[in-house]
Amino acid sequence: MRTDETINAIENNPVVLMDRIQGEDATDMQQADITAITFRVFQYNSEAEARTDTTGVEVSTFGTLTVGSVIFDTLQTDARWGADTEGYNFRFTLPGARLPAGGKWYRVEVLIDPSAGGEEDFILDPYIIYAKPRAGSSDAS
Repeated sequence: MRTDETINAIENNPVVLMDRIQGEDATDMQQADITAITFRVFQYNSEAEARTDTTGVEVSTFGTLTVGSVIFDTLQTDARWGADTEGYNFRFTLPGARLPAGGKWYRVEVLIDPSAGGEEDFILDPYIIYAKPRAGSSDAS
């Protein structure tokens, strides 16, 4: 599984989010195991607010991901993954437009809709992102 570290990004720039997704039976999920994936992004003034999900403002609308583009049927172990030696099976590039302001904190929630009839939808542990102001932007100090 991924680490729970804050991800540092630059405002209005894309950021790659990765994870290892497992089903209720603790096996790594594959494309056929998932019907749909959506995501939401919320903006906050502090890290504490982002981690506890208080007073967030939603950025844009729900986003929909194409399962075949973000889920891998085998674990990937390239240089981008540093959480462990097992690898990841989910990789998504969050568009920079979802991080519109520098000096702000963002919480990204990814909702997985499993294809198995009895399995409930679930949300991955949220990604916490700090968007640094771009040099020369009005948010830069």
